[in-house]
Amino acid sequence: MGVGGVLGNLHTALRPGGVMLDVHPGPDGWREVQARVDGRVLHAGRLERTADLLADIHNVRRLVDDAVVRGVFRWRAARCFASIEEYDTPDSWEARLASAQTGRLDADEPLLKQALDLMPERRAEILLRTWARAVALVRV
Repeated sequence: MGVGGVLGNLHTALRPGGVMLDVHPGPDGWREVQARVDGRVLHAGRLERTADLLADIHNVRRLVDDAVVRGVFRWRAARCFASIEEYDTPDSWEARLASAQTGRLDADEPLLKQALDLMPERRAEILLRTWARAVALVRV
């Protein structure tokens, strides 16, 4: 079922005045990669999103906006916020890079290697900072 179908089902399931919270990553094409080494957080590069994921994010935003325009939902509040994913083992970082939603990594390779080498000593982590938007929608 696509997002349009889900919005329709939510409209049917929610009573008038019921609130739906929609949270999606920002539509930018990348996430900031940071390395926390011995307590210092350093910029380490960017991890791009795949074209498919970017298309999905824009499609969802378009469908939500359309539901508001059609009078199915109304805006209640919206907030942008940063979320941070933390990777504290080389295996967890490698698994993240291998995930289906991960695009090209453009990073300071020596810094990332240093962080990966220090992970077993618990002296380093790799962080992914992502901006997201949360929107509260009220069923009309």
